[in-house]
Amino acid sequence: MPVRRHHVSLVELVVALMLMGLLGALVAPYLRGVLRRTVEPAQQARAAAALVQVAERISNDYERNATLRSNLATLRTQIENSTYRAANYGSCDTAVCTYVRLDTGAEVAGTATDVLKVTLGNKGAVFVLLFPYRAP
Repeated sequence: MPVRRHHVSLVELVVALMLMGLLGALVAPYLRGVLRRTVEPAQQARAAAALVQVAERISNDYERNATLRSNLATLRTQIENSTYRAANYGSCDTAVCTYVRLDTGAEVAGTATDVLKVTLGNKGAVFVLLFPYRAP
């Protein structure tokens, strides 16, 4: 008994290609968005790592320099000056400094002899640092 071989007809080939194209057209927009978002965690980790370095450098400067501990205005000026900050501490998108006083657990406006609150931001990552005034 002879063995019959099944040959693919041109119609079957065209129908299969059309179905694959239709399926690809339906899945492509979904995959494009998913693949684009897979990079976000790595970017956020890099941004947070950069902020850690900036925060460590500012903290080291504060701890090593008695003048900065007793003159928070100078530290604030250095942090808010983007050129100085980039050259000495590292780069970040934002650096906002305010004087605060902690009053029974609540944060209220303070002066240069209270606490300097520094909020650093970089591509969605945010760090908050507190530097207390220390008398000379």
